[in-house]
Amino acid sequence: MKRNLLAKAIVAVIALALLTYGLMQLQSDPTLRDLQRIGIAALEGGGPKPREDQYIQVTDGYLMPYYMINYSHSRKRGDSAHVFVPVGSLAMQEKAFRDEKIHPVLWVRLSQDFGTKEAADKAMQSPSRYQRPYPVSGVARELEGSVREEMQKIAGLQITDPVALHEGDEPLSLGRGAELAFAGGTLLLVVALWAWGDIAGETWAKRLEVSGATVFVGASAQLITALVGGIVLVLAVGEAVNHWVEARAVSPVGAGVALVGLAMLGFGLWRNRAAVVVGADRLYLVRNRSREKLMFADVQGLLVDERKVKGVLVAKYTLLTAGKPFKVGSSWFRGGVDDARGLGALLRERVTQKMAPALQARIAGGERVSFGPLFVGHDGIGKGKATDRADVLTWQDIGSATLKNGQLKIKQKGKMFGWGSFAVSKIVNFDLLMHMLQGKVA
Repeated sequence: MKRNLLAKAIVAVIALALLTYGLMQLQSDPTLRDLQRIGIAALEGGGPKPREDQYIQVTDGYLMPYYMINYSHSRKRGDSAHVFVPVGSLAMQEKAFRDEKIHPVLWVRLSQDFGTKEAADKAMQSPSRYQRPYPVSGVARELEGSVREEMQKIAGLQITDPVALHEGDEPLSLGRGAELAFAGGTLLLVVALWAWGDIAGETWAKRLEVSGATVFVGASAQLITALVGGIVLVLAVGEAVNHWVEARAVSPVGAGVALVGLAMLGFGLWRNRAAVVVGADRLYLVRNRSREKLMFADVQGLLVDERKVKGVLVAKYTLLTAGKPFKVGSSWFRGGVDDARGLGALLRERVTQKMAPALQARIAGGERVSFGPLFVGHDGIGKGKATDRADVLTWQDIGSATLKNGQLKIKQKGKMFGWGSFAVSKIVNFDLLMHMLQGKVA
C-alpha cells in the first residue's frame, strides 16, 4: 500500500478535481440539457465608442446552431449611424474605450438546441426583430427582460435565469460535465484498484519469504498494461457518458473501448507481481507463477550499471553465466524492484564472496584475468584482451585510480594525461577490481 504513495495521492487529487468540477457543471442547472453559445460581434477599431448614458439596442437576432446577435448603439434615438459595440464586463468596456480589439461573448442556458438546418431556418424566418431601445448607464450586464421574452416567442426558449453578459471560456455542456464527473469517479476507482493490487502483491511476496533469504518486491512489465488500460478506461467511460447525456443513446464504441480498458487494467494489476529472492547460494526471479533460478556458483561475472536520472536511481545488474545473462534492477520491463540499491549491494556482496578466492588464485598463479575493457595480472593492469603479449601498466607505475561521473580514471605516474578512462557499467566484477587497485595503489 505504501508503494508509489505519492503517485497515488497525486492521481487521487486529480480525480477529485475532475469529479468536483463535473458535478458543479451538472448541478448548475440540472433541468436544462444544453449550454449553447451566443457570440457577439467583436468591436473593430474606429467609429464612435459607447459612452455613459447612451442608448444600446438590439437590431438583429439570428438563432443558429451557433447563435449570433448584432448590437448597435447611437447617441440619441433615431440616429441611423450604427457601429458594433461591446456588451459585457466593465473590464471589457474599458478595453473598448482604449481602442483595443475585443471579442466579447454572451452565454445563455437553453432547453433545446438547433442541431438541424431546418430548425435554424425556421427560426431565421421569423419577422420579429428586437427593436426595443433602452438606456444604459455605464455597462450592460444582462439582457433586458423584454428581449428575453422575444427570444422565447421565436424559438420557445425556456430562459429562467437572467442572461448574463460576460467574458470567459465557453461553459461546459451538461454532457461534458457528466463526462468529467464520471471520468473523475472512474479515476478514483483506478486508484482504489491500484492500492488493492499493491496490497495483494505484498501478501503474495510474504509467502515467498524463507529462512536466510531476502525478498525484494517489485513490479513486472504488466504494470505498463495496467497504466494504459486505466487511461483507456477513464477516457472511454467519460465519452460514453457524454454521448448518453447528449443523445440519450448508448455508444457501442465507447462501451466496447471501456470494457477493453477495464480488462487491461484488471489483468495488468493482477499480473503486476515480481520479486527477487536472494539466498546464500542462489537467487530467484519470480513473476506471478513463473520462477527463474540462478546459482551463484554458475555466475561468471557481474555488471553494475547505476545512475541517477533527476534524482531517481536507475539501476541494472547483469549476472553473466555460460548461457543467457540474468538481468534484474529497477526497470519495470525487467522485473524491477523497489529497493534496487539494496538488491545491488547484496548481489555485489554475494558475487564477490563467491568469485574473489578463485580469481585471486588465478592471478597469483600468473594468469591474466579479464574484467571487460581491462585485464589484471600479477604484474599490473592492461587494456583490451588478456593476452600474454598485451602491454601492462605495472602496479608501481599507477599514480591514482579515481571514480568520477560513472568513469574509472587511471593515471600513470609522471604523466600529464590519464592512462585510461573506463565506464563502470562495462567493467565486469567492478568491486573486485577496485579492491585490488586499492590494495596496490598507495
